[in-house]
Amino acid sequence: ERRVPSKYQILALGISLVGLYFLTTPEAGFNFGDLLTTFCAVSFALHVVLISYFTEREEVKEMELLVPQFVVVVLVNSMLIPFVKGEVFVNGSIIFVALFSAVFATIFAVTVQLKYQRFLGSVGASLIYVGEPAFALFFAMILLKEIPGKMEVLGLLFMTAGMIFGGTSSFIMRDRSVKN
Repeated sequence: ERRVPSKYQILALGISLVGLYFLTTPEAGFNFGDLLTTFCAVSFALHVVLISYFTEREEVKEMELLVPQFVVVVLVNSMLIPFVKGEVFVNGSIIFVALFSAVFATIFAVTVQLKYQRFLGSVGASLIYVGEPAFALFFAMILLKEIPGKMEVLGLLFMTAGMIFGGTSSFIMRDRSVKN
């Protein structure tokens, strides 16, 4: 975007990353799953920046950007099916999960992101993405009655603080520029 993040946004990202470290507590070092996660993180970062770039124009409608994204997801996943180990089969529960994921995790989530990210910016949106593991732990505690360890709770608190601080820093910076 050719914009330098504010010192508050950088601090919020640092707090969130410390929280992520505590939440995941890596023990075995860097492995193949970490490599895939890093690749996904870079892909999501590019996705967030491109959405900010394309939604800054007021005349852009969400569906104009949603449909190509959905088609790409379908095509990429279809191309990867031959590389899945084991047998690929389809039954009622798999179709339900696929449809549920398509509607809520793809169509609904990306539509909301396309509609509202222009107000938050890519840095604020990335801080929300950083919070996904925190929300996963929070809902596992509520729905599955999981009991987190001290490090996980510390990580959850750090990530929540980073998200709140990063999200509010965008508004603080905007208010300061309006007053000046």
